[in-house]
Amino acid sequence: MMRVLVIGSFDPCCVHLRQRKWLKPLGIDVRIAVRERYWEEHAAVDWELPRDRDIVNDYARTADLWVFLPAIEQPWSSETGGPIVENFGELDWTPERSALFLLHGSRNAVQHADYYAQIYGQRGMVAATTLDYVARLNCEYVPSIVDTVERATPRRDGEPLRIVHAPSDPSMCSTSEFRHVAQGKGQLTYLNGLPHASAMRFKARAHVGYDHLRGSFSLNSLENATVGLVNLVGMSDAVMGESERRGILPHWPRIRTMDDIRAWLERLQDPRETAWWQDRGRAWAERWWKPEDVARRVANVYRKAARQ
Repeated sequence: MMRVLVIGSFDPCCVHLRQRKWLKPLGIDVRIAVRERYWEEHAAVDWELPRDRDIVNDYARTADLWVFLPAIEQPWSSETGGPIVENFGELDWTPERSALFLLHGSRNAVQHADYYAQIYGQRGMVAATTLDYVARLNCEYVPSIVDTVERATPRRDGEPLRIVHAPSDPSMCSTSEFRHVAQGKGQLTYLNGLPHASAMRFKARAHVGYDHLRGSFSLNSLENATVGLVNLVGMSDAVMGESERRGILPHWPRIRTMDDIRAWLERLQDPRETAWWQDRGRAWAERWWKPEDVARRVANVYRKAARQ
């Protein structure tokens, strides 16, 4: 059994808890050590730092791969400013240990991604969970596993358009602008600070999900598509090209600006148009984002990193 230790300020959107679940049948034992537990799901992480530092170090000495999550420390990860290079949560790492530095994304990481890739690339492999960083840094892609079981019903004639927005960081998702644009276009549900399971149940009652305009689809977008929503997310030319090169070009509306969002909300006033895009997006997710298939892609990257 390959042993992987994930170390970070917290587990963003419980990405690594899902890895722990889905990689174990593939022969990879993922353990998670964090400094903070923000959501109730985080109660399931293995260890809390610095409290469990000695226990984590014991596991780390026999781990095949250390996965470190840079630039997500709160609250400065949501601020501009200088880069902050961290050192494995003050654990006893040595250069002989195989390491993967996994960028999840934050305002600080966007600003300093090239610097982080240069610094951390001297210690191990650099990877990212979104394709904007992959295209920018030419690094490995670690896609997020989505295993939600909630499913939305395609919109029927006579139903109001139900829209949901669940930003992890409203300041990075153009949330205030979107709420203004969505006024009068349907019933908007704004989700913030809810447990993940509760958020998924709200999503399953909607028809449309807005993510952000930052240039790449994220876990939020993948959940929207899997549930069966019309996913609205801004995608750059670089991310479109990277998606096409990998054969995973998403089947949802092409969005770049808030004006595009406004135009699509007008177009989606037609219930049949809404239902068609819902089915199209869900079909894409069912083809390309099955959790067991994505888990194999993640496992391949982790095994590659461990061999370096």
